[in-house]
Amino acid sequence: MLRHHLLHLDALGMRAYRWRQGAPRLEQAFPGDAAGIAAFESYLGRHTRSAFRLLVNLAEESHRIDDIPPLRGRERQALIERRLSHYFPGTALTNVISLGRRPAGRRDEIMLFSACTRPDEFEPWLTAMRGRQTRLAGIHSTALLTRRLAETLLPPDGPVLLLTFGRSDLRQSVYRDGQFQFSRLTLLSDQAPRTAAALCTTEAGKIRQYLVGQEMLDWQAPLQVTILVPADQVEAFRTHCRDSEELRLNLADLPTAARNAGLDGTLAGTFTGTLADADSTPLFLHLLATKRQRPQFAPRRERRFFRLSRIRCGLRLGQAALAAGVIGFSLSQASAIHDLRRHAELRQRQLQTARQDHAALIESLPPLPIGADALRALIDRHEALANRAPSPGDLYLPLSHVLDRLPQIAPQRIDWLLSDTLEPGTDPLPANATPSFAIVRVEARLPPSLATDHRARTQLLEALKTLVSRDARLGIRILPLPVDPDSGGTLRSDAASAGIPAATALPLTFEISRRLQ
Repeated sequence: MLRHHLLHLDALGMRAYRWRQGAPRLEQAFPGDAAGIAAFESYLGRHTRSAFRLLVNLAEESHRIDDIPPLRGRERQALIERRLSHYFPGTALTNVISLGRRPAGRRDEIMLFSACTRPDEFEPWLTAMRGRQTRLAGIHSTALLTRRLAETLLPPDGPVLLLTFGRSDLRQSVYRDGQFQFSRLTLLSDQAPRTAAALCTTEAGKIRQYLVGQEMLDWQAPLQVTILVPADQVEAFRTHCRDSEELRLNLADLPTAARNAGLDGTLAGTFTGTLADADSTPLFLHLLATKRQRPQFAPRRERRFFRLSRIRCGLRLGQAALAAGVIGFSLSQASAIHDLRRHAELRQRQLQTARQDHAALIESLPPLPIGADALRALIDRHEALANRAPSPGDLYLPLSHVLDRLPQIAPQRIDWLLSDTLEPGTDPLPANATPSFAIVRVEARLPPSLATDHRARTQLLEALKTLVSRDARLGIRILPLPVDPDSGGTLRSDAASAGIPAATALPLTFEISRRLQ
């Protein structure tokens, strides 16, 4: 996991802080000479696995507010880059902040363009960072961080001047209707309250003259000034800072402002004593470490190692998540396998118990008169006979359907029999034989009108065959009439040859058969 360090660069050199327990703790200070830069490089070598944020408090900053057309995407980015190269040539330490849109017209976007105009002051320190492949997260400006203090300290209307002290400087930040306008830095030659208060009054007067010249403030209106001072210096400043027709001075308690910003009580209580011992740098470092929206000036190449560390961290987190998922899946599978094995063992014990109970039950039964094999063969034979045993209903039901469709056929006698053949004159089989066919033999009478109408009788018999043949499992055979062998004529099979009078019903005999399984 990355450790977070904060760096602060001003006119006196570089200072390194460690973010610990919610507050910045000073670790080491480095002067701006060659020895200090060498010590700084050695310090970076001892913290190669840490991430750094650099807070800059230098005079060489420039700010400009301008409008751009309402664009989006690549066109907007290209226009912003052209404006930055035009306003601040020769430096890559730039930043852009959107301040909203104009309320009327085409609603142009108001942009705050900022830059560090003297990149050569950063170069020795940045060179040391590149040599140690330091993970630089960003370069930030104290001037832009005052926007966080302005939200709670300054009134939202009109031009307001915010004055904050550093180790050896006085920063003046101008806000108008709650929006940052510009900031400038003035060095302190003396840390005495009288000198510092006089400098505040003088610089505030200069800022007022500039605002009146830029028509940002009416020449008759006073300028609202808020000064952030240590708690022990409030009364001293109040003695030397007097309101006038041009300035309205308001003294803000630095410890109270630090507590409102979220700084812990122990560190906020250190903002006491002289100006040399209690500057507002820890407050700005706290804002830098805790606030999410932190405008930064570092170009992409300076943040390369930080981005690589973020990618490596993401890959490691992904690997850890994947490993955790694999381990969790393996544990769930192992638990499932354990449950299955336990369930199988339980079933095996239940099966063994059931077999023992079955064996005990068999042993408790009385002995059979025949052997088990003979009994099994007898049972199989019985099941086969039971499955093959025909039922008269299997033939009586289709016969009833046929007779319903052909009312001309008047049944006189119906015989049901089992046979192993379909030859004429079939007799019923004995009880111990195995039949192959079930047969229904029907003796019926036809109407007397059909005795002489050979064609109608033929059509009736064909209809009888057709109705029975609809069931593919059934077969039908019509038995012929008795034949009278007349020596003086032809052989005939009709009612006359059978000696049946024309007015008598004609007999009919037919068989419906079904093959058994």
